[in-house]
Amino acid sequence: MTGQKSKSRLSPKARWGVVNLTLGVLLMAAVAALPYIWYAMTIDVLAESNSEFRLLDARLARSAGTRAAALSAQENIAPLFIEGATPGLALAALRRLVGGVAQENGLVLQRVQPLQSEDRDGLSVLRMEVETTGRLESLRGYLLALETGLPLIHVNAAKILAPTNAGEAGSELPSDNLTVALQLESYGWRDTKP
Repeated sequence: MTGQKSKSRLSPKARWGVVNLTLGVLLMAAVAALPYIWYAMTIDVLAESNSEFRLLDARLARSAGTRAAALSAQENIAPLFIEGATPGLALAALRRLVGGVAQENGLVLQRVQPLQSEDRDGLSVLRMEVETTGRLESLRGYLLALETGLPLIHVNAAKILAPTNAGEAGSELPSDNLTVALQLESYGWRDTKP
């Protein structure tokens, strides 16, 4: 009986070979599964990228016939910039412009605060924070006028607060009078030649 047991057992070299063979099979299975795992992890990103590509491709195809030539030296780009001999005067002009647009759209300016601006070789990057109050329709018109008008004005950040009104039976409803804080950025250009 002991002779049969010793013949059915594997030698240490054979056991080591079985372990190596098992590890090799597991490693090959993992390597074979890696492309599928990678594909499963990136399928959402791939779908989003394909969607963005189709959108950009459609926009390019639609505007291919209407694309204008690049700017030339003869074209007047002055309306794109805020006028002002110094960055301070340009900020004042931007404040007047922003205030006028707010008034045209039925918003009330509560606060205007200049932020850190940059000045490089006659180009000033003008930044300011503007706080206004008014109705949602007025805010829509205000943002549209700022972003689509001339000179170029960009809204870098917006914070909109809708205070609550005490409604019937003690319930609180959002007010239609919004408080809006915007961080705006625009550009001023002045001739630096003597």
